Amino acid sequence: MTTPNVKWLMGFLLLALSAGPAFAQGVTTAGMRGVVKDANGATLPGANVVATHVESGSVYGASTGINGSYTMRNMRVGGPYAVEVTFVGFEPFSYGGIYLTLGETYRLDAVLAESALELAGVEVVAARGVFDAERTGVGRNIDEATINSLPTIGRDLADFARMTPAAFVGNDDDDGPSISIAGQNNRYNSIYIDGAVNNDVFGLSAQGTNGGQTGSTPIAIDAIEEFQINLSPYDVSQSGFTGGAINAVTRSGTNRFEGSAYYYTRNENFVGKTPPALLGSGSERTRVADFSNQRFGARLGGPIIKNKLFFFANVEILRSETPQPFDVDYTGNSSLADLDNLRQALLDSGYDPGEYGSKKSSLDDDKVLAKLDWNANPNNKVSLRYSYSKSDNVDAFQSDASDIEFSNNSEVFPNKTHSLAAELNSTIGNNYANKLIVGFTRVSDDRGFAGDPFPEVNIDDGSGEIHFGSEPFSTGNILEQDILTVTNNFNWFRGDHTLTFGTHFEYYDIYNLFIAQNFGVYDYDSVDDFLSSLRGTPVEPGFFTRGYSLVDDETGDASNAAGVFKAMQLGFYVQDEFQLNEQLRLTGGIRVDIPKILDEPIFAPDVMTTTIPDLSAKADLKGALPGQVPKAAIYLSPRVGFNYDVLGDRTVQLRGGLGVFTGRVPFVWPGGMFTNNGATVGRISGTTLPNGDPVPFVADPSQGLTSSEVDPTQEDIPSGRLEMFEEDYKYPRVFRTSLGVDYDFGSGLVGTLEGQYTKNLSNIVVRNLNLNPDAVQNMDGPDGRPFYTDEAGEDVFIDPRYEAIHVVGNTSEGYSYDVTASLTGAYDDVITEGDRVSFNLSYTYGTSKVINDGTSSQINSNWRTVEIGNELPNNPKLSRSDFAIGSRILAGVTFRKAFLENLATTVSLLYTGESGALYNYTIDRSPIGGGFRDYALIYVPNSASELTFIQNGDMSPADQAAAFDRYIDSSEYLSSRRGTYVERNGSRMPFENIVDLRLAQEVWGNIGGRRQTLEITLDIFNLTNLLNKDWGQRYNGFTSSSNGGAEILEFNGFVDEAGGDFTPQYQLEFDPDRTPTEADFFDSRTKDSGTYGSRWQMQLGVRYKF
Repeated sequence: MTTPNVKWLMGFLLLALSAGPAFAQGVTTAGMRGVVKDANGATLPGANVVATHVESGSVYGASTGINGSYTMRNMRVGGPYAVEVTFVGFEPFSYGGIYLTLGETYRLDAVLAESALELAGVEVVAARGVFDAERTGVGRNIDEATINSLPTIGRDLADFARMTPAAFVGNDDDDGPSISIAGQNNRYNSIYIDGAVNNDVFGLSAQGTNGGQTGSTPIAIDAIEEFQINLSPYDVSQSGFTGGAINAVTRSGTNRFEGSAYYYTRNENFVGKTPPALLGSGSERTRVADFSNQRFGARLGGPIIKNKLFFFANVEILRSETPQPFDVDYTGNSSLADLDNLRQALLDSGYDPGEYGSKKSSLDDDKVLAKLDWNANPNNKVSLRYSYSKSDNVDAFQSDASDIEFSNNSEVFPNKTHSLAAELNSTIGNNYANKLIVGFTRVSDDRGFAGDPFPEVNIDDGSGEIHFGSEPFSTGNILEQDILTVTNNFNWFRGDHTLTFGTHFEYYDIYNLFIAQNFGVYDYDSVDDFLSSLRGTPVEPGFFTRGYSLVDDETGDASNAAGVFKAMQLGFYVQDEFQLNEQLRLTGGIRVDIPKILDEPIFAPDVMTTTIPDLSAKADLKGALPGQVPKAAIYLSPRVGFNYDVLGDRTVQLRGGLGVFTGRVPFVWPGGMFTNNGATVGRISGTTLPNGDPVPFVADPSQGLTSSEVDPTQEDIPSGRLEMFEEDYKYPRVFRTSLGVDYDFGSGLVGTLEGQYTKNLSNIVVRNLNLNPDAVQNMDGPDGRPFYTDEAGEDVFIDPRYEAIHVVGNTSEGYSYDVTASLTGAYDDVITEGDRVSFNLSYTYGTSKVINDGTSSQINSNWRTVEIGNELPNNPKLSRSDFAIGSRILAGVTFRKAFLENLATTVSLLYTGESGALYNYTIDRSPIGGGFRDYALIYVPNSASELTFIQNGDMSPADQAAAFDRYIDSSEYLSSRRGTYVERNGSRMPFENIVDLRLAQEVWGNIGGRRQTLEITLDIFNLTNLLNKDWGQRYNGFTSSSNGGAEILEFNGFVDEAGGDFTPQYQLEFDPDRTPTEADFFDSRTKDSGTYGSRWQMQLGVRYKF
């Protein structure tokens, strides 16, 4: 570390630790407040309020101020609590059975009289958590009862995040379900466990958690006490997100020894048969191949010293297999016999590609958590938690009707995560409360490939594609991270005001080796073309690229071409919560965040004298320079919120606010500057050698081609890509405002109507400034879009030594909104005496518009995967986001009945109805040029005869035009776009309707004076499909790695580019005999693997509790 970096770090640590002990950046506790009066309504200053957490003996106390009010912060989540209020000359006031939810400030007023006033203990009802005077924005709490009753197979964060109406859980990610909140990028969430950062701050995991790329989560759900998901908290102590904040607190021990052992299992007998939509004519539905999924776990908590020191521990082991069935008809040109012959040819050459039929993905996952809680004295409480997770994942890609995936094209992904969190809660007198949280996390990811080293090969096979070889992004890939977080907050209670002074500090130390396509990637137009190249007679590939180290001659993980850097972020904030009167509570505060990258990347020696002047002559670099990181900036985030008890009886609550939220940048984006700088990682791309010969196929990655080997006149440095950030680049920031009303209808029924609006202040945009704006022409014919060509009179690439030169900047364009109406209720003795019914029902509509979604971990992909129509890729238009929610319906009901003194049955049903995944109609092998491939939106002609088709096998141009017209006519959306371009994300898959079920049967008895419970559970995901084989259909969406969308046309060059005829030529990409209509296309996208598939799945569980 350089001397200036040490100064930055030491200075910020001094500032961070000087603010006093703390509240939390991530929410970990609850609170209580109220007013104490006498029978005549006069306030009683100096009354003593003592709340005792009955099960642990933890005591919290406060005295009322001059206005008779009291506040207690940093209280343990859960309960029950017993509260006693005393004042000289008055009888005590007592209240029991209080349960506190995460982040809640419970309102408890007391009236002291000359005779004792004692209220019986109460259980929490639905209205309790909703009518919290400190609740201003949009959010959702998921307590232990909800966790235990929800149908769940994955037992991960996504299973419970889906209960938030404005959250969307994606089902098309290889590394587990993604969680998008409020129409924002899933990378823009913040995840805290016990107040410590547990984000994948580097930004690779769709789940957003450390270890998430394996499909695992860092902590077992059984170790969680409660979740909270905040979308618009106007408390300035919460930050680090522009999507949502996911807070979780782990369980703690109590004075009673409590534990549980559990086992969950499923196998091939617990999964439905092939979805009918995927079957060809005459095919039969079949079950998946044999597989096993077993989860073992246990937890134990109790006292070490009664009322003083407690422990909690959890262990969980998962051994999971996920079948990837291939029981459909492949639509490509090759028969199964042809595929077998291709495999044999590869075996004869010395490489085993694996199998292409049905296969399995696997996940071995071990988790351990240990926690100590210490009531040091009545004023100080300490918590210490350590967790460890180790997961090993083999992600086998599924073959389907249009793609053949050989098993050695799989990802192999091991992860280890160590996490430590320490928390000190303190009370100083009656007017001050403090919290200090220190967290440290060490994450190690070592992504690899299956089988022996081999280039990835992709073969165009008519309406299908064939893939084998080493997965291209796993060939040189190591990530190691150390993350330190410190959060301090100081609360000062001054009458009707609660003042907060706080700071939050994060420090990151990152090592990232990433050489994409290090073994090479070849695309061939046919199986014969590949086999000829394999046997020594090269045929020109349709595409070739290879990344390689410029600092050594090593390939794979042995290379030293890693990006190593450190970064930090410091936040300060001050806030006032003002109880203006008994009905209105105001919150106002301001936060200052200062992020900084502490190291600078290297760059090629001549870049400042050659490349940068040439780029500057053609475009505005906005201060971007090689070797320069974004300068440290001060981000201000003011927020105000309110909560108004309209009638003064807590039956109608109006709440809302507005403010600015600053998130983290995924460090993989600026991290690219430390490898893609022209001097660390190089790249060669192209299909021919300088002499015009085809690029040869090199099977041995250690002998892979480099630029200087292909062209001896070219040096290796500079090479590859050059990535820079604008000098004034800003982290993700949004302005968000919300308004909500809650109404208590009585009898436990609560209705809510709430909405929020988000305006982008700074979101990502990417430009490739190596593309010459003067090398642009327009196509001939009705599709007159611009494209890059050397025939325009100037070279397309300004500096051809670089494949791309990206500049990352910001845009303020873009917005999102969502509106939710919901009902919740809970009732006893509904059907028979002793039963309990709870339910929730909500409808949400939301949309989101952006310039760039930032869906990729690579800057190059964030540039080239934004679908465009009649514009160039450096100037994309505002369009519907990949994360637009659409319509979403949630309906859940839980029925519990206790009977025969020692039996209880619980039945939970959850319906989820949501708009289908967004997708695009795109052109395969895009005509845009300049390295922009596959993401050009199609032009929909008034008549397909306006386009120029060329012979495609047995299909004549006229046949293809007729088939294209029929397809357009079958689509309401495409028909509406005739004569223009489709819109980005203009199409959606069909609406999905899914019902999940959980059945639980408990039996208990007393052994040794303690209650012992045995519980048997049955979870059924997609009960809809179990009831009817044609119901519960889900669809594979399209991601940035799957070429953006439905490729129905393939570009085959211009009629005569050299001669100036820029009329594009096409071939039909789909097989009109198999997918003649859009409805057939939907059927072909039916999802047939994983937890969120179209087959019903069951999971059997057994749990012992004491």
